[in-house]
Amino acid sequence: MIKGMFFAFWAAFSWGAAIVMSKKGVENLDAGGLFFWQICSASVLAWVVLFLRRKKLPLTPKAMFAYTTGVFEPFLAYTLTLYGLNFISAGGASIVFLLSQYLFLFYLLLYVQLKLTTLNTLYYFLSVRW
Repeated sequence: MIKGMFFAFWAAFSWGAAIVMSKKGVENLDAGGLFFWQICSASVLAWVVLFLRRKKLPLTPKAMFAYTTGVFEPFLAYTLTLYGLNFISAGGASIVFLLSQYLFLFYLLLYVQLKLTTLNTLYYFLSVRW
């Protein structure tokens, strides 16, 4: 349990630190350049870890599709976040990120027409809060 709490704390700390470091980064680079260097450094780190652990990634069509969702999904979010950090503070960006979970629920209700039961709603809000 202590190990799980440590990793949860570390994840929250990393998330908050990333926004602050990105805010400092857009003061020295444009949003596109900062995004490029963040993605490159993350990719290099991931490949080094995979190499050191001697893990091989499958290159089947199904796996390649899964890999593309990991590349394309954050692209728009990170690019717009870095661009937006030119205009707002890191604290404002954190608030927007916190609201994104509720916007996602709104999207599910509106566009996917998800029917939430009382129990599902409780589970969702508990998972958002924790």
